[in-house]
Amino acid sequence: MGKRLNISPYKLEKLKNAVLITLGRQIETHSDCEILSQKILEKTDRSIGITTIRRFFGLDPAKNLPSPYTLDTLAMFSGYSSWQDIAEADSQYQQKTLDLFIQNGPSESIVTWEKLKAHSYSISQFNLKALKKKTGIAYEHAIQREFALEKILNFLESNYSATAFIAPGGYGKSTLLSKTIEAIWFSDRPVYKNDIVWFIDGSILNGFIVRGFDFSAWLAGQIGLNHSQNYREIFSGDNPPKGRMILVVDAVDEITQKDSQLREIILAILNLIASNADTPWLKIILAMRNLTWNRFVHYNNNFPNIQKYWFNVPFRVYNEDFTNIPPLNTDEMLKIARNIRDSFEDKIYEKLEEVILSEDFSYVISYPLYFQMFIQLIQEKNAVPESETELFIEFIRTKISAGSFAEGKQAVIQAILEELDYGYKGIAAPKKKLMMNELFKNNSRAYHELLSFGILREYQHYNNFGIMSIHIQFGHKNLLEFLIATHYAAKDDKLSISTFEFIFKRYQNNELKTEIIKWLIKLAFFQKEYDIVFNLNKLIRKYDYFTKEDKFQYFDEYWETIQTIGIALRHDNIAFDVLIPRFAADINWQKWYFETFVDIDYLVIKYGKALWYYLVYNKTKEGQIFGHSLLLYKYILEAEYEEAKYEISILEKIEFDPLELHPILLGRLMAFRAIYYYFFEGSLPDELLNSILEYEQLIHSSTKYQEFIPCYHSALIFALNLCKEYELTKTLWEKIYPKYDEYIIKLRIPEIDLAKVFLANSYLETGELENGYVILNDYHENLYQTTRNSYGIYKNIIEAKFLFLLGDLEKADKLMDEALIKTKKFGYKLLELFISNGLAESQQFMF
Repeated sequence: MGKRLNISPYKLEKLKNAVLITLGRQIETHSDCEILSQKILEKTDRSIGITTIRRFFGLDPAKNLPSPYTLDTLAMFSGYSSWQDIAEADSQYQQKTLDLFIQNGPSESIVTWEKLKAHSYSISQFNLKALKKKTGIAYEHAIQREFALEKILNFLESNYSATAFIAPGGYGKSTLLSKTIEAIWFSDRPVYKNDIVWFIDGSILNGFIVRGFDFSAWLAGQIGLNHSQNYREIFSGDNPPKGRMILVVDAVDEITQKDSQLREIILAILNLIASNADTPWLKIILAMRNLTWNRFVHYNNNFPNIQKYWFNVPFRVYNEDFTNIPPLNTDEMLKIARNIRDSFEDKIYEKLEEVILSEDFSYVISYPLYFQMFIQLIQEKNAVPESETELFIEFIRTKISAGSFAEGKQAVIQAILEELDYGYKGIAAPKKKLMMNELFKNNSRAYHELLSFGILREYQHYNNFGIMSIHIQFGHKNLLEFLIATHYAAKDDKLSISTFEFIFKRYQNNELKTEIIKWLIKLAFFQKEYDIVFNLNKLIRKYDYFTKEDKFQYFDEYWETIQTIGIALRHDNIAFDVLIPRFAADINWQKWYFETFVDIDYLVIKYGKALWYYLVYNKTKEGQIFGHSLLLYKYILEAEYEEAKYEISILEKIEFDPLELHPILLGRLMAFRAIYYYFFEGSLPDELLNSILEYEQLIHSSTKYQEFIPCYHSALIFALNLCKEYELTKTLWEKIYPKYDEYIIKLRIPEIDLAKVFLANSYLETGELENGYVILNDYHENLYQTTRNSYGIYKNIIEAKFLFLLGDLEKADKLMDEALIKTKKFGYKLLELFISNGLAESQQFMF
């Protein structure tokens, strides 16, 4: 008779993790299984078939437990002598760990703060060690997120009792919490040395609860709410607490899979909050997914008085889009990239930084799960994905079409898409209706897998009569839009212009129309279908938003379409060489690409080259002023004196009527000429300054472009501030200020908001630092960044000036460093030279 194996799901999971750690990669595809099979043969001289590996890792269904040979071979590959070795070692480890948890506190009859602190420290360190092993990005490469540190520090100094970090799966909650807790309490230089901290990993407790562990009772015992001990009484009067008591629970969702037990745990935590409302030194910090927070919301609503004890959490806004964890910002992504710098070749790393800084699809990779996958994709392929399309294809391949329940997950998604009629009927489907679909109903485990990773979300929907039902939608709307686009792109086996025509007609009044069109454009570039992109002129002409009676009402859709093409041309060199000459020769594309997508950010890198084609074909007076003005600014930024001088000579030969030029065009022409003369010739000519002021008076009498007159002012505020005409800068702002809010909403011109930055500098330079700083902080830095990220350079330099004078030298230096990175990225040599001189010297030459 064969030996009897001691097999449990927990031990199998431990063996899987050991194999993955030894292999150094995830097992999610058939090729992964092939690699593992070969590695096992090389290391153990034993063979395991690919089919067996697929079943062991859940890629295929398994009817039976693994054989003793399979278990022993995988254990040997992972460094153990046999399966029995890993099972016995694990059993001892589990019992020791459970003993640590079951112990209710110091065994001595006299409880001291120090003894309790030592006991809680042991528990916290155990959990912290476990969490470090399961973070998405290797823990040593992960970063401390400043917003989380600030939130917890503010919470600790407040009178609130509890707070929570809430987000779907893949948002980096465990990493965020571990890093922050470690920084505050468990680092070499802790912020608070005397606090007692219980740091609990909910997923560990899950294994204990299966063995009969009562977390609710343990919680009462640890915090001192049982009958024999009550720390609120022990540490009072002549024996006050020496710090705070902090309970931190990560992955509340994973403590138990049973609703009844989760309910008990939630109520135990709420009772703890209620019982300790008058004990400001007892605090609770939780991390959980949206679905679990909805349960907390439900119970808090049953006891509304408890809500006032929570810090920075929502009780009404808990819909499908909610999270109180912001996405990674550019600086955070760069820090992570630098932490893994050694794993990339120089060229790959430089490209990685370029993609992060470009922010062309940073809204996607700023989601931690996508960023993790983005980095893994680079490491696997030794190449940097340059588009969302490639990233989303990889996401679907690894997270939906591979791994556990792959076929089931695809079936569930198909059922939801069909119920939504591919977005035509909306973006959320009633769960009750989906349960009548066989594809959905027969794949419940796959459905819950999709929920756990945040690919799908459930939320409570109330109709007009207050009746609640559960609705399901995709965790990220852009994933839904991508799936819809790929469905239509594959419908006729090949993407074609008729695909776009169909979307324009069918989704004419649908909120998803523009986003589906954008994804189809990205797919066209990805498949190198450049003729389709060019022939979009037929559709854009048909749906040209500028032919509508109210131009501004339709501008967003028009701009989003053109912007998608413009961003793709930044990175696709083949497309640039094919399409730019054709765009330049087409009168419609001259307006749609060149004159709408004025790519200031890539002016030096690429857009300037495109302008030469434009100037060859557009010989109109307006076209020549448009192209040569921007080329003048390009050469100023590159510190190319001779080329800039050549552009000035061309522009000054062109005769024009200021009343006939669009205010944006007139403003750029005069602004760039002023900057040229001030920086390259040493002074701003009186004649040019007088013309600027004269034109400002004239354009008010024109009825042709009345609504765009503020664009002239904003361009000149930029230039005159650089030329140190500070009082004149303030005077021009007074022309904008009375209707600023109306202009910024209606015109969508980023220069209007940027004018605030230069206005702030003018106040600073005229001795009104406080007024200037208030204005600077009112600048909407995140508005309209697609083609104007480079404006952040000016903002950084001017803000650094304020901080320098306010004494915050560290932050001022940091802002200047960030500005320097951007100048190198965009090729702005002139600004790079100024910044390299240092803040004190730079401001003598500029601003």
